[in-house]
Amino acid sequence: MRLPFGQTNNQHEQLQASRNMSVARYAQPATPQTPATPSAQTEQPYTPNGSWRHPKFDEIARRQYATTFDERNVRAIVLNAGFLLLSLYGKSVTEKVKLLEYVA
Repeated sequence: MRLPFGQTNNQHEQLQASRNMSVARYAQPATPQTPATPSAQTEQPYTPNGSWRHPKFDEIARRQYATTFDERNVRAIVLNAGFLLLSLYGKSVTEKVKLLEYVA
């Protein structure tokens, strides 16, 4: 078998093995797997005052909050832009101000 230019036999075998693995990742299994039995639901505690919360409520609220744009996002953008400008112009400012030369 002829190898591509500059490739050793070991490198060629490793490349072929990785290609075979990537093809196997997308191939369907020969026998279908049996579906897993759903686990039994845990019994929810009794809530007489109506304080029941969805078990995934915290995750749902976090995802909803991640899609909102408010003043915290604006503050983070302004701070990041300020730090970026400071990092770009900081050296030229410290060269002009003698007191900052001793600190930096």
